[in-house]
Formats: sequence, structure tokens, C-alpha cells
Amino acid sequence: RASSTVIEQLRTFHTRGSKQALATHEDGAWLKSLIRYASSSNRSIRHGIVQICLNMTMSTDDRKALYNTEVEKLKKVASRGLKKQNKEREIMDERAGSVEDIKTVRASMAKAGVVKAISDCVKVHRNLVPDDVADDKNLEKPEHLRKSGAKDTFMESAASCISNLSVETENRGLVVQQDGLETLKILANHPSEGVRKRAEFAITNLEGVTA
Repeated sequence: RASSTVIEQLRTFHTRGSKQALATHEDGAWLKSLIRYASSSNRSIRHGIVQICLNMTMSTDDRKALYNTEVEKLKKVASRGLKKQNKEREIMDERAGSVEDIKTVRASMAKAGVVKAISDCVKVHRNLVPDDVADDKNLEKPEHLRKSGAKDTFMESAASCISNLSVETENRGLVVQQDGLETLKILANHPSEGVRKRAEFAITNLEGVTA
């Protein structure tokens, strides 16, 4: 219960300073304390870890690029309320950190074993019993997913996190060593197109890399 509460609070770690603190304090001690819960049977904890780690890997430029993609999709559905949301998002984006800031954070994350933690989260997630599936019930309905384009938010976040950590060449050996490539290969066969695209992009970065 306590760990779930702490992780929920840490979801706000989206600013440059908080990311750097969590990744580097006492040689990554705080981050390691977080990811040791990666194999938890508690769905909220697993989702929290993946989302926190994903937020930490994203720079201001990354967030803006993602948001622009999301906005284009939203515009096709509705525009009401977008203006206010845009302003709030812009503030968060500007605080996310520069490419160089996040490059350092990613390096610390890779060394701390974040890829292994994300891989463990994915393994547990794939073995969920139906009652623990929540918004990911689509995992049991692959044909439905292919037809509807339904999202699997958890798996998309996991694939995106590993993908972001594989951008810098110096992190790629650790990504492979921590089962990142094997996890991406599994995700590349996921029914959701969003998951597959993110996994496939990361796999191209890791071609030829050995542990």
C-alpha cells in the first residue's frame, strides 16, 4: 500500500530538476528503490513505474513532438477545450529538460537497470489474469484490436521508454544486456499498431548491438 502511494506521488516527476534528482541521487539509489517493485502483482505500481520512467526519458522536444502528433489525431474528433489544454501542456513541456539534460538522465537510467525493470513489468503484464487486466483487456482480443485500432497504453509506454533509452549509442549495450531487445521483439508482434511501431523503431536502433 505504501509503495503504491509513493509511486503515485512520483508520477509528477516530469521536470528537469526532479528527473535529474531521481536518476542521479546517491548513484541512482532513489531510482533503484523505485524499480525494484517492477515485478509487483499490483497493477497500479507496475503502471506507475512505467509511466514515471517514460516521463524521465522525454525532453522538451520529445514531448512537443508527441503532443503535435496527438493533437492532429484529436482535431479529427473534436477541438473543444484544446486551447486550455495546450497552455497547460506547453508549461509542462518547457520544464521537461533539454536534449542534453535528458541524455544524461537516460544514461543514469540505463546504468541503474531501468530497461530490465521495464522488461519485468511487461512480463508480468503479459501474464495477467483477466480480472487484473483493467484497460488492457484488449490483450485477450487480438483480432478485435487489429480491426478497431484500440490502444494498449501500458505496452505503448513500455515500448516508448525502451525506445527512448536506446536512442543514444552508448546506452544500447545495456539495453540489450537487460533484455530490452527481447522485450521489444515481443512487443513488435503486439496486436496494437501503436505498440508495434514504437517497438520496431527501437529494434532498428539495436541492430547489430551485442550485450
